Amino acid sequence: FVEMFGDPVDNPMKWEKKQLQEIVTEDCTISYGIVQTGDDQEEGVPVVRPVDIVNRIPKLEELKKTTKEISNKYKRTVLKGREMLITVRANIADTCIIGEEFKGCNVGRGIVPIKTQEDIIVLEFLKHLIDNKHLNDNIKSKAKGITLIQLNMEDLREVELIIPPIKIQKCFVEFSKEIDKSKVVVQKALDETQTLFDSLMQEYFG
Repeated sequence: FVEMFGDPVDNPMKWEKKQLQEIVTEDCTISYGIVQTGDDQEEGVPVVRPVDIVNRIPKLEELKKTTKEISNKYKRTVLKGREMLITVRANIADTCIIGEEFKGCNVGRGIVPIKTQEDIIVLEFLKHLIDNKHLNDNIKSKAKGITLIQLNMEDLREVELIIPPIKIQKCFVEFSKEIDKSKVVVQKALDETQTLFDSLMQEYFG
């Protein structure tokens, strides 16, 4: 990322910059979710919490559920599908992109859903941008608190982002997808080689 776009904080390549609040859709308020989700419900509204996305991809069937009444009090964070979720409590600035299957779910207090104007910034590019160590550390440095570190919504809304031309963003996103595919293929080959090696060792040394 840095090789192509430079440090997104210092911006040595002089890309245009915009604040996060300038690149989201009109209905995206950049707000955190449900403060108290209550007891887990058998039937209800699934809620994505930080524990569901830190170092993992959320699974719809594993999400805790809250009542419709509680979720309706936080309509501004009901997911529309295809959003980036960012953590703003304890673990700061962890991200994941959720698909259309999460439409109608809600999020917990520690998560903010982000929906971008994709003619300005592609959602996947935004994730790469925030995951970049320079910008990620910059966002983390804005968090406050002693016993529980939290990121203030105003600070999140004012995070400055580089905005390269949309064609370059899309090109980078496609390039990254191909690299990810290659990693999967390489890992599979390594796993198969390891299995073969293990079986040969077993054969020789029993």
